[in-house]
Amino acid sequence: MLAVSKQEIDAARRLLDVFGDPLRRKVFERLALRSSGAVGLMKAMDAAYEDIRHRIRSLSKVGAITRIHDRCYGADPRAANSIRRYLDVLLTITSITQSPGAPRAH
Repeated sequence: MLAVSKQEIDAARRLLDVFGDPLRRKVFERLALRSSGAVGLMKAMDAAYEDIRHRIRSLSKVGAITRIHDRCYGADPRAANSIRRYLDVLLTITSITQSPGAPRAH
């Protein structure tokens, strides 16, 4: 049985919320491929420095990225793992409750 604690569910929900912003999601995706600082991200993504810094702060706050060293960040693999575990549970529940022959709520 897949088990996910309330704390893990809350963390995954916060991550999913933060990824609702397209620039935050792109910053995370870029940092998953290669660590970088705000200036490098700004140049690579053609975005304003303050916009990138804001996204870095938001992603750091929810644990999606981590500071590797001074002014350099990388994606925290635990963030993606947290979302994966949360979605695994939802998909398992859905496959059980929505399968043919499963009781339906009215």
